Amino acid sequence: MEITVTSIEEYLQAIKKIKISENVPLLWFRGQNRSEYRLLTPEARLSFKTTESLLIIPGFLKHLNDFKDFCKKQCRKQLKVLGNPKDDLEWSFLAQHCGAPTLLLDWTEDPMIALFFAINKLDPSDTGVNVFVCSPENLNHSVSDNTPVQNYHGPVPVTEETRDYLLRYIHFENNPSLPLCIKPSIQNYRLTRQSGNFIIQGKDFTPFDLQDCGKFFHKIIIPRERFSYFKELLDLLQLNEQTIYGPQTPADEYARELRKLVEEKFIDTKRYFVNSQKNLPLDKVSTQQYSKNK
Repeated sequence: MEITVTSIEEYLQAIKKIKISENVPLLWFRGQNRSEYRLLTPEARLSFKTTESLLIIPGFLKHLNDFKDFCKKQCRKQLKVLGNPKDDLEWSFLAQHCGAPTLLLDWTEDPMIALFFAINKLDPSDTGVNVFVCSPENLNHSVSDNTPVQNYHGPVPVTEETRDYLLRYIHFENNPSLPLCIKPSIQNYRLTRQSGNFIIQGKDFTPFDLQDCGKFFHKIIIPRERFSYFKELLDLLQLNEQTIYGPQTPADEYARELRKLVEEKFIDTKRYFVNSQKNLPLDKVSTQQYSKNK
């Protein structure tokens, strides 16, 4: 479903219409500042296929370990405030909210927070910006027949029952190709203020909205000429970077540097494959080898 809105009343009515169509008590929202942007995790945005259809993906576990090592050395005093992550799953939650490249995509339970992210950093296309809407319950039940997943009405929480299953997604070990809605187990100011949740990447690096589960994603479009109206509304509600993000930490700065470095390496690597007269044999270049070289 795709709906264009020009006022806050129409925005709320669009959400109501989607909620009725999904027939669920809970919806998630994600604001994106160009209406043509697809639903891709940071790592998926930095992947590409060679002419031989070899999928080259970033070294996400190395990036996570780099972020984790930095925080343990440079942010020891702030770790408790940041949520004191216990394993790679919880470190991924923190890394994503700090801006590091991960296999996660942010979502919120608050439609006004999503509106803020759509409008805040205007990079508008001719058609405007959008807010994606989905039902975590319907999405999860459609993409997984795993018993722990089916036991929950809504996103999968991190529990003793589900932790190992979710860690396999992060470690990319025997995980399904399909995305999964999960509720984070750490809490800090930013996650709490943003009502933060995540969809975790499966092995399929196609945009979520173009996969078989794409029918569960709806789009609310805000035309370019209505940006000022919605921005004024957000300012009135005191939804701004200071209240949404809270205090910045060294982890935020490092995450931005790490992401910039990864993006630069992505450009260089892709240029190499594009400019090569012939690609290396498939057994000479693999995602695992590429990850180690990162």
